[in-house]
Amino acid sequence: MSEKGMIFTGESIRAMLEGRKTVTRRRGGLDKINEMPDLWHDPFFDEVTGYWNFWQRYTGDVLSAKPRYAIGDIVYAKETWALAIPLGASIHADRILHYKADGIGLPKWKSAMFMFKKYARIWREIVGARPERLQEITPDDAVAEGCGSLHSNPMLSAIDNFSQLWGSTNPKHPWDRNEWVWRYEFKS
Repeated sequence: MSEKGMIFTGESIRAMLEGRKTVTRRRGGLDKINEMPDLWHDPFFDEVTGYWNFWQRYTGDVLSAKPRYAIGDIVYAKETWALAIPLGASIHADRILHYKADGIGLPKWKSAMFMFKKYARIWREIVGARPERLQEITPDDAVAEGCGSLHSNPMLSAIDNFSQLWGSTNPKHPWDRNEWVWRYEFKS
């Protein structure tokens, strides 16, 4: 078990705080497989190595990949943040930590990429990690991604809301390509 940071958008942070997000999908570590995602199928888990092994459809070759986050790992949510000095306070006063997802308007935010672990307010234990094709998402999983129609576009299904979210956060990896992703589940 280890502690690792994972970057989330503001909407995902709000969904996690509200208990609506318990699943996330990530591409990391599947680049070779996703060069031609349709060639690979039937991944199986090797408990000894901790790797998932993918079969090449035509040759029978095996390509292995390991998820960045394993069951039992503790993930802290990295989000856009800022430290601000209260009005009227001296430069040496205690600074106040703010999170952009809370809707506070500050002039200078720091990227989630550079968030320190000590500033994280959301910690979750990974309880599931497996590969799947992006379009294999179920309606229940789309809701668990925080994309239920009550909190997204009510005219679209949860899966359609998720596909739009995916496209906005992964423009170089479109929904239609149906790449392999890691499906991570965590305790809320």
